[in-house]
Amino acid sequence: MTAQIFGVDGIIVALIILLPLAFVIYGAVDAVSLPAQAWRTSGESKVMWMSLPFVGLVFCVIAGPILTGIYLAVIRPRVTAAR
Repeated sequence: MTAQIFGVDGIIVALIILLPLAFVIYGAVDAVSLPAQAWRTSGESKVMWMSLPFVGLVFCVIAGPILTGIYLAVIRPRVTAAR
């Protein structure tokens, strides 16, 4: 049904836009869920790592997911270790 309305091209474009957005939202929600004390102890900025992927997403669709990947691979382990 959806393919009949939007066509295959429309579905592909929607996925190209929605998947990076969903990944960035996941990273932001994860950053919010970590306690403020852990962020202070680790020396990382909670606000920066919540907002930077969204800024990257606005300027370039691929930059947001890359920044979220950096957060999940590098920053999150530091913050969770500081708990």
